[in-house]
Amino acid sequence: MDMRWSGRLRKAVFLERKSRFHGRVRDGRRVRTVHIPNSGRLRELLFPGNQVGYRPRRADPGRRTQGTLLLARTPSGGWASIDARLPPRLLLEYLQRHRASLWGRLRAWRLEPPIPLGDHRGRLDLWVETDGGVWWVETKSVTLVRDGVGYFPDAVTVRGRHHVEALTAMHRAGYPVALVFVVQRSDARAAAVDGQTDPALYEAVRSARAAGVPVRAFACRVTWRSIRIDREIPFGG
Repeated sequence: MDMRWSGRLRKAVFLERKSRFHGRVRDGRRVRTVHIPNSGRLRELLFPGNQVGYRPRRADPGRRTQGTLLLARTPSGGWASIDARLPPRLLLEYLQRHRASLWGRLRAWRLEPPIPLGDHRGRLDLWVETDGGVWWVETKSVTLVRDGVGYFPDAVTVRGRHHVEALTAMHRAGYPVALVFVVQRSDARAAAVDGQTDPALYEAVRSARAAGVPVRAFACRVTWRSIRIDREIPFGG
């Protein structure tokens, strides 16, 4: 089952990014300030003149924004989801649809579990229980695609590197863990870490894989009405 967008979306033209989490769009004759639920650069998607989709919010003098930006046109003419909060829920929905794949039949789950090691603070995205045991899972949202490859990240991410290092430490301590990259668009045939953008993260993921941490990647089917993980794709490092 696809995950449908909550609320009715409206098409608009992107104008500018005012700050890390705020931008402006033109909807007809009106200019709206919208929340951008993604801290990445998104330069190949959020540029002046590109078509976007946003969910309007009721007028409220106490709020800075009039909606949330959720979709942007890709160069191939499809839609990309830019909401970096979605991958854990997309993965859960995928596990419910594909009970025999990945880690086995899904029995229970918990969002944002604390990292169970004293020297690594913070939280991961998911804790899942399957008929094969329990797993701690970190997901990463991928929006940048070049020549059919989805690259993460599009900006240096210290937090992302911390998560990967925590997964590696947990794996060495005997915890079942996994790192999952979710490309929130349909035009990716593979996924990889962009070592030129973030060499430290590239080395962290390389070390994690060498230690035995499972790394998986998926591409999504994104439409104006819904999104879901569509298929698994190769991860190339």
